[in-house]
Amino acid sequence: MGNSPVSALVLADNNLGGCIPGSIGQMGKTLNELILSNDNLTGCLPPQIGNLKKVTVFDISSNSLQGPLPSSIGNMKSLEELHVANNGFAGIIPPSICQLTNLENFTYSSNFFTGRPPVCAAGSLVDAVVNGSMNCIIGLASQRSAKQCSSLLARPVDCIPDTSSTGLRVLIAPTTVIQNVA
Repeated sequence: MGNSPVSALVLADNNLGGCIPGSIGQMGKTLNELILSNDNLTGCLPPQIGNLKKVTVFDISSNSLQGPLPSSIGNMKSLEELHVANNGFAGIIPPSICQLTNLENFTYSSNFFTGRPPVCAAGSLVDAVVNGSMNCIIGLASQRSAKQCSSLLARPVDCIPDTSSTGLRVLIAPTTVIQNVA
């Protein structure tokens, strides 16, 4: 991927495997639609996705992606549809999501997010259809069980640049076990 004149890239259901390369950001001048759902993708979402300022549909659902949603997602100013459901994303929804004033549909269900989406000012996420079920968000209905939320899959990961390739490497962060002593 990279310097391509493609305006729509639809590769859903192709069992591609591997990670989304950082070079995807080089398609920011032409790409309007990116659909990579159900492609067996792994690793972290590269921060260069923020360079995709013309993309209106971004669908990476039903893969095995991990780590946080990069805050650069807020730079995707034309985004109308954002689908990241059915992955292994964790952490919080970045506050930069509030910068997506054209967002109409945001699906982040069936991940391991732990924080509520940010409260956005009028004009962003207010009228959007949002589905965040089956995560680990305390106080919200239809979330994962405590056992699922304490599993290895729910552990935070650090996504660091992999100097040996064009993608990102995933490091599972150590956990601290806290026990209640009565």
